Amino acid sequence: QSEIEEILSYLNVSKTTKRGFAFCKLSKLESMITAIKKMLYIKSVIVSQQDIDEPDKTYLSASNEMMELILTELFSNAKKFHPNGTPTLKVNIATVPNGIRIQVCDNGIRLSPEQLAGIWTPYYQGEKFHTGEVKGMGLGLSMVASIIWNIGGTCNAYNRTDISGLVIELILPFD
Repeated sequence: QSEIEEILSYLNVSKTTKRGFAFCKLSKLESMITAIKKMLYIKSVIVSQQDIDEPDKTYLSASNEMMELILTELFSNAKKFHPNGTPTLKVNIATVPNGIRIQVCDNGIRLSPEQLAGIWTPYYQGEKFHTGEVKGMGLGLSMVASIIWNIGGTCNAYNRTDISGLVIELILPFD
């Protein structure tokens, strides 16, 4: 049921890309992150903002609904795939030429090069034998990528270099 609701939520959000939407203010991200943290019962989320001038006047080429869906998916994956289910997340937000970079870093597991290569592919699951230990259909990150690519952004995933864990990096263009 939850997987079907997630797909329907994505379909509703993706419709907004076709008919226009209200862009998300950069200043709204921190309160959005706090709400998602509470909703998912994640204890530790540290937000770092660098080189951001006038966040109240800076808009992303994504709606509030899109950003909520994206952040919820990234946070819930970090929790779902953390060895103890209690990730510590760090969200780095910084300006880059023509956009904003959002990095969600967790302290969970590392992925193999093969897993990293398939992470944005629909129905891909890093668990090779699909034992059902981790629930899901393998659609979450492909939905995130689809949204980001549809607005002209980019997605990257790589292992952390300082500790065990993963970094999901999204570049979103300014409006």
